[in-house]
Amino acid sequence: MHFTIEQFLSNPLLKEAKLLFSNKEMLTQPIESISVIETPVERLIRENEIVLTTAIGCEENDTFKSFIKAIYASHAAAIAIAIGRNVTTIPESILKFARKHEFPIILLPWKIRFSDIIKIVTEGVYKQKQYFADKADSLQRRLLQLYFEGDSLSCALKLIEDETGMQVYLLQEEFAAAFFL
Repeated sequence: MHFTIEQFLSNPLLKEAKLLFSNKEMLTQPIESISVIETPVERLIRENEIVLTTAIGCEENDTFKSFIKAIYASHAAAIAIAIGRNVTTIPESILKFARKHEFPIILLPWKIRFSDIIKIVTEGVYKQKQYFADKADSLQRRLLQLYFEGDSLSCALKLIEDETGMQVYLLQEEFAAAFFL
């Protein structure tokens, strides 16, 4: 479970934001960080990062499209564009590119402060990381409890399987299967 575009857009501050088009994969796209970028993109964007921009310097359609392509090529989670001052509409060529590549474009009202958006994302990402850390801590405590109570290894493996939802194997040296559920 990650902080997703759907969770991001569900924040009341973003009620006027508009995802131009979506599908289930787009809505479940994880967001791991956030940045504010204007041209040039260079190598400033991380994978699964949501990019905030005013698109300053993108008055020409070709420049704007190159900017969007560079952000997409960086494996960004989405781009959120403040609409109003530098950009009033998204050119059709950019919309076609984004649809073809299933790249989320979010339109933001100019009045929403980027600092508020950054806070939404950083808090959302932190809560997800904290959730996983709490789950790992709980699992560790429960495994220690099983150990101190003298329960079998199969009980511990079953607990790990139940908590992770994955099949668990215990391998001996040379990777020979010793035990599996």
